[in-house]
Amino acid sequence: MVSHIQELARLLMSQDAPAPAAGGSGDFFSQFGFIFLMLPIFYFLVIGPARKEKKTHQTMLDALKRGDEIVTTSGMLGTIVDMDDIFITLEVAKGVKLKVLKTAIGTRYTPKADPKKEEAKA
Repeated sequence: MVSHIQELARLLMSQDAPAPAAGGSGDFFSQFGFIFLMLPIFYFLVIGPARKEKKTHQTMLDALKRGDEIVTTSGMLGTIVDMDDIFITLEVAKGVKLKVLKTAIGTRYTPKADPKKEEAKA
């Protein structure tokens, strides 16, 4: 096995290096031009929307108040009973309170209307 690797290394070292392309500056742009073209595309497809989503999430966190029903990123539903800058205390059932990080809040919970109950009322 070692002899095969040594022979492969000898074969690779014995090959001639490719000749440099004429016009050295054109070679730079042909190699890195694709990267420079992909950076703005990457920004508009990935970085920009992520930044916007983070900003809207922060706005939602700043607007929270006591009594709001929220869903954490782990999927727990609770009502805010106490708040400070870092932590929020949620009541998930009568007498059951959890202290979670403010950043662990996923969304504000808004129950959807049940179509069957709407039909029964009409």
